[in-house]
Amino acid sequence: RVHGVDSLQGALDPTSKAAKRLIEEHTENQNAISVGGFFFLRFLVPAITAPEACHLVHENPTADQRKALVMIGKVLQNLSNNKEFGSKEKHMMKMNDFILSNRAEMTALFDRLARVPNSSDVNALPTYPIPSKLKSAA
Repeated sequence: RVHGVDSLQGALDPTSKAAKRLIEEHTENQNAISVGGFFFLRFLVPAITAPEACHLVHENPTADQRKALVMIGKVLQNLSNNKEFGSKEKHMMKMNDFILSNRAEMTALFDRLARVPNSSDVNALPTYPIPSKLKSAA
């Protein structure tokens, strides 16, 4: 007997409770991955690799600093994609332990990022002024 088969009973019937549960779990997981990946790809990694473009620094990074920031960005992007470095970037493979050891934290972060707050929670969120440099850039 295969362990866990009972939990799948009726899963092929799209109207069954088991099918609905499986779809909900899969959808929630995929939504969290999509939201988290988008956050890293569009916000966090660009801010790290080009901090001057986001007005986070007063001076442009030097060439060596930029190289280090790009490496950090690559590691964070692979971490957010749950992807280890392979043969294309052998020099980065030593970061695979970091990626593997932080999977649970990344999953938890993506779950928090994907969670839609209740309307009462939204009103309780702090507001921050937009820096004038960013206002004029828009």
